[in-house]
Amino acid sequence: LHWGENYVVVFFDPASEVGSLLSMGRWVIQPRLWRNMSYVALPNDRVYTSKNYGLGSDPRVPHSGVFQLEVLEPGRKLRYVFDGPADERTLTDINTTGHQIGRNVLMKFDLVFESDAPIWDMHAKLESDHNIEKAAANFNSPEGHIEQNGYVSGTIHLANGEQYNVRQA
Repeated sequence: LHWGENYVVVFFDPASEVGSLLSMGRWVIQPRLWRNMSYVALPNDRVYTSKNYGLGSDPRVPHSGVFQLEVLEPGRKLRYVFDGPADERTLTDINTTGHQIGRNVLMKFDLVFESDAPIWDMHAKLESDHNIEKAAANFNSPEGHIEQNGYVSGTIHLANGEQYNVRQA
């Protein structure tokens, strides 16, 4: 309860058949505590999921221990880096029995989101959101989101040596 989603990226690369949802957020009542959720879908019905928590040294720097987010160029370029355990599942299992803990494997990714498109701020014209009390109340509401179209490039590695290259997904 009271988790905010500060960063999220969703992509699918048809060439490598890799898709992902990566999320990094923090706890409203403890802004130094970051939570990441990673969902990486690979060819042949395979899905790797991870959910981790960690205290960052600075509430402005998203870092949960195994997942970090680096702002390379404000408003234009973000780097998502993960190096840690992930549950190995199949998409079929998740769709039929729901998410259950699977076999843990080591997964690494280094992905960069880039955009030349402007950021769309859903609440930029709502004057009432400029006070702290209103902003805190809307921390998890859609009007607190900003959106931006772009693309993702980088690599995903599994401990068994598999590597997937994502290019402008």
